[in-house]
Formats: sequence, C-alpha cells, structure tokens
Amino acid sequence: MICAVNPHEREIHVWVANSSAEDETLDLAVGRLGPREEFVLDLSRQSTDSTESESVSEEWSNLPDRWLQAMPTGAELAEYIMHQVKPYSGETVDSMLVRRVRAEYRLFRHLESKLFSRQTNHGFANLETFLELAKKLVNSRASRAGRSLELAVRLAFDENQVHYSWQPQIGEGSIPDFIFPSTEKYLTRRSNTGHLAVKRTLKERWRGVLQEAKWVRQKNLLTLDTNLSPSQLLEIANEGIRLVIPGQLQKELPMEVLSDGDAVTSFSNFIAERLQDQKQN
Repeated sequence: MICAVNPHEREIHVWVANSSAEDETLDLAVGRLGPREEFVLDLSRQSTDSTESESVSEEWSNLPDRWLQAMPTGAELAEYIMHQVKPYSGETVDSMLVRRVRAEYRLFRHLESKLFSRQTNHGFANLETFLELAKKLVNSRASRAGRSLELAVRLAFDENQVHYSWQPQIGEGSIPDFIFPSTEKYLTRRSNTGHLAVKRTLKERWRGVLQEAKWVRQKNLLTLDTNLSPSQLLEIANEGIRLVIPGQLQKELPMEVLSDGDAVTSFSNFIAERLQDQKQN
C-alpha cells in the first residue's frame, strides 16, 4: 500500500497493489522491504518525529563519522549491530536474532534520515534530480537487506558453537546459505548433514530452495516473514520445506500451519538439533 499525504490540502491518496506484478513494481521502487517494515519519503519542510530521532541518536552515539556522509553497506551495518547488541542474561536465541535485526533496521532508518532529509526537505529542482535521489534510496535499501539476516544467523551459530559452512561451493549450481556440519561431510554424503536457507521475505523465490543441497532430504528455510496466506504457507510445507521462524513470531502464523508439527520449528530448536547431530558425528 502507498499513501501520499498532502498536509496543506488535508488530503491522503491511497493506492493498494492487487497483483504480484504490482507487488514487484513496489519492491523495485523501494528496495524490497522486509516484513512489517515501512518506507517513508518526507518532502515537507518541517522536521517530524524529532523525539524519536533524538532517542535513536542517543542509541547510536558512537557511529563512524563516515556513515553520516555516505550510507554503509548492509554487511557493515550488520557487523556493527552484532558487536553492539549483545545477548541478555538468559535470552533465547530466537529473541536475540529478532532484536538484532530490528536494531539494524532502526539504525538504517536513522542514517537514511540523516543522509537524505536535507535534500528532501528542500524539494527538487526538476524530475531528474528527484529520480537520482530515488535511485540512491533504492540502492541503499537493497544493500541493507542483502545479507544482514544471514550475518545475524551466522553470528548466532558462532555464539552457540554450531559447525557449518557458509555459502559453500559444492558444485551443484545452486549455492546454499548454510551446510552442516561442513562442506566435506556433505560431499561424502553423510546421513546427518543439514541445510538451511535464509530469506528475509518468503516472496524471494522460495522454490529455489528445493534445488539446494540435493543430498539433504530435509530442506530448512529461515525467515522472519509471517505475512503469507495459509495456502501459501501450506504449499511450502507440502513441498517438503520446513520453516524456521523465531518462536515469538510464530503466533502470527495461521493455525493451519502450526497444527502440522513438522512444518515449522523455532531457531532455538534448529540450533539444538544441529548440536545434537554434532555429538553423533
């Protein structure tokens, strides 16, 4: 959904996408938003959300100076968050993963506002100037979304001493995000090797997961996306892909999916399974 707000005329125009083609058009325009994220382009001359901006500035008080001149890459943002956001005592792996991803998004929004608000608040001299800024916004959002979730997952594996190979070259065309416990074990077709794909949203060609790690029967797909319909989620389960979704997000899933005990597991349970398999190796 797109809302265009004109405070001077007291008007709000709303447009809702009603086809997959229109969804794709919106994704391309704003850099493919993650679940429940929003994109705001403020063209007014008055600063908004000043209180929120001040609180975010305090949260990220030790940012590199160069980040206020040019947007860092998605990998740089993710690495920064990994070192700044540490687990609480007794915190679950699921909670830690979601908290890091959300913190990274808050930081991105803060930097985006700092970098681009000066331009948007003063309007645009012509269409080309506007399109140039729009392209920068799209590219920075695409960069952020890139591997940030993968890197947060990878850190969780390291913190819990899970053995894995990341983006391994296994000579099968499709490159999986994670193979467990190692590429070497997979290539010898050990029975207890594992697989995990990571996608921020399930619209990102989830069927491609079926072509990954061909010798692993149980395909796993970690996502934070709970916005699909029961039929779409059941289709994924029926294809033999198990969803790995943090426990606190599972309450947003349809009951039809949750009633199938093999369709969804938590990230904490997935890590426990990997550690158990390591003992057997």
